[in-house]
Amino acid sequence: MNPIAEAIRKARLRAGMSEKMLAKKCGLAENYIKQVESGRKVIQEQAAQRILQVLGEETDVLQQGSHLRRDSGENEGDRETENNQSTRKQAVKRDAPLSIEPNDQWTDALAHIIRRFPVENLATGKIVAHKELPVLGKKIEGVPWEKIRFFQVADGQLQSLRIYKDDLVMVCETTEIINGKIYVIEVNGQKMIRKLSKDHQKKILLSTGSPGEVPTAVTEKQLKLIGRCVGVEFRV
Repeated sequence: MNPIAEAIRKARLRAGMSEKMLAKKCGLAENYIKQVESGRKVIQEQAAQRILQVLGEETDVLQQGSHLRRDSGENEGDRETENNQSTRKQAVKRDAPLSIEPNDQWTDALAHIIRRFPVENLATGKIVAHKELPVLGKKIEGVPWEKIRFFQVADGQLQSLRIYKDDLVMVCETTEIINGKIYVIEVNGQKMIRKLSKDHQKKILLSTGSPGEVPTAVTEKQLKLIGRCVGVEFRV
């Protein structure tokens, strides 16, 4: 297990969380957390630090991982030298998720289990990338695949909601508003991400989650509901 994966797993266990609970708090898939902790998926250091912050950990990921490895009971003879540790840290920092663009023949062959979704920049409306995901039982992460859309966050207004500029947000199209949930909406022709709730006057309150913020109130006619956010992919 690599130091980053071990640090996340140890921090999760200290917090008394399951993989499912951690995934929900981070807006990620449970399987993603499991793959990261097992070392099957590479995660960049900054994204790992953000997951650790959700768990209440503020220490450096690589240093934490190295410390946990020493506490696991390894013999001195099995430990790496300082030079080797430094080399491994540099290698982890350079690692990035491998992006594979399937050719047309491969895509056609797997069309019944792989779906390719466009990623739309929230500010410009332009397609900036595509996302390939496996479909199981006509669903992706429990959501009917035909209702899924992806948006790239265009600004840094949502940091209080742990959503950052250039993150990818997975949205499930819906016409129902659930108080306290995060949605992609359109107001006066502008798409945005906001936490929604209804007040006693049946107005809809829009919030970025920032401390001390006074929510913006709009009517149902002023708001176009695009979909509810069901997942966030860190892009760091």
